[in-house]
Amino acid sequence: MGRKKKVEQEVYHVEVITKARVSDEGDWEYYVKWAGYDSDADTWEPQDNVKQCDRLLNSFWGHVGTDDDDYSVGFEITAKDYWISESQLTFRLVAQLIFTKSKRRSSLRRSSQKTESAKAKRIRRSHLSSR
Repeated sequence: MGRKKKVEQEVYHVEVITKARVSDEGDWEYYVKWAGYDSDADTWEPQDNVKQCDRLLNSFWGHVGTDDDDYSVGFEITAKDYWISESQLTFRLVAQLIFTKSKRRSSLRRSSQKTESAKAKRIRRSHLSSR
């Protein structure tokens, strides 16, 4: 019986949410700028597709404001340019920090493996020389 191959889904990262609108179903949709893609790849996404972006969603709604009003289908609200720029900068800084930490961990892992390998060679040599 062969092993099943893991099919990895491609992961897309939300760089910034620039707008929100009320969908035909009465739910919020978000206009997403995808990290690593030009603005012509921006898409409207249902709330479920961005629910894991808590920090960004909270920041977006904190910026544009919230209330208890009901809005009609098609109602749209847009973030100000300065907020969009600040959010993109935050995304880049966080991404850089994560990349740097990941690179450091990978480097430490390789260094640790080299140390373990050198230690094993020394033990093997001392074991052979004691015979």
